[in-house]
Amino acid sequence: MNMRTELPKPAVDFERLRLGPCRVLGHTMVLRPPAFADFDTWRRLRLRDREYTEPYWITSPLSWSARHTRKRWVRECLMRRNRARARTDLAMVIEVDGQFAGQISLSALDFTAKTAELGIWVDIALARSGAATLAGAMLVDYGFDVLGLERVVAPICTENVPALAAAERGGFVHEAVMAEYFDAGGKFKEHALYGLLACEAPPEGLVGYWSAYLEESHVAHHSNSVAGGSMSQRVHLAVDALRAIVPMATYWASEARERYRRLRSCATKAVVLHARSGSVILRKLEVPGPCGHEGFALEADGAVVGECGLQQINEFQCSAELFIDHIAPDADPDCVEAAARRLVEYGFGVRGMNRVWMAIAADDALRTKVAERIGMSCEGTMRGYLPGPPRADRDLWAITAAAAER
Repeated sequence: MNMRTELPKPAVDFERLRLGPCRVLGHTMVLRPPAFADFDTWRRLRLRDREYTEPYWITSPLSWSARHTRKRWVRECLMRRNRARARTDLAMVIEVDGQFAGQISLSALDFTAKTAELGIWVDIALARSGAATLAGAMLVDYGFDVLGLERVVAPICTENVPALAAAERGGFVHEAVMAEYFDAGGKFKEHALYGLLACEAPPEGLVGYWSAYLEESHVAHHSNSVAGGSMSQRVHLAVDALRAIVPMATYWASEARERYRRLRSCATKAVVLHARSGSVILRKLEVPGPCGHEGFALEADGAVVGECGLQQINEFQCSAELFIDHIAPDADPDCVEAAARRLVEYGFGVRGMNRVWMAIAADDALRTKVAERIGMSCEGTMRGYLPGPPRADRDLWAITAAAAER
């Protein structure tokens, strides 16, 4: 089965972790765990900055005020504490000169793929002060240097022009445009995917680079702004306007072909499909697997010719990854296409997904052809998506529920 290989997680106590202090431009920054006592300031900033934040925040039937009650803040703190204990998320408060000034996180931490997703929001009064830039640098440095991450991604709504400009100005590389990626501000919106690899970080680290840059900029321009000026080829981080809730990027370890003979023994619940050249059977695999994973043995003419299914099933983002693995060299492409088409229908119709995607190597003719035939579009290339060495790129293909109906 397409089982994920778990690697040892760093022995870090996320629940008590503090980063900093980092001093720059006369201010002191610390990243720390959220606390119940942060509620009053959190609510005040979130209500005041609503027009800048709500269009990019997850859609909810509740009013903005009702989404920022003491009860919900306590619940958020407890949820983040549980995720920190499980080491799936590292969520922290940004504190400037001892005052709550925003939140930042590395979510979807994957110590197998060595990847995570960056999300951040800051007090709008600190926009372009360098606060978010340094907060992002501190957390990403920690991810690269201590947690051993090799890739950090940040999806940004394409309507959030300041965030797009900040990411590009700061060295994050634009990798893809993802259709209907996330339900924010009342509808599913297109997001651009940006990525940063550890090998692209400057030798002195992101904090070292940006601390020096901000100080030099302040002296040269008598301003706390990081705007303008030419940037060197060294990669750096700028996320002043970045407000993003980001997807997972998980690597599933490949297995050898000898697993074919074991697939039938753990497969049940047959689903009969029809391909151009005959019948195809999908049998649900009843073996333990990772959360958010449904695997099927693919049979054609009575023989198991591969495995396929949905993984990274994300109810929060209404998305899932379609995978096709261990395909026999003599497998009929029409059979694989029929199975993929059925799984897309299952994702939309049964699992309630809005988006189904695939990560495909550029030279993988079979999967590329299948993706095209079932109506997927290539949205871009995810650099260093799979761990190495060296890390491997993958093309991002996807289809939305609306596109499938057309």
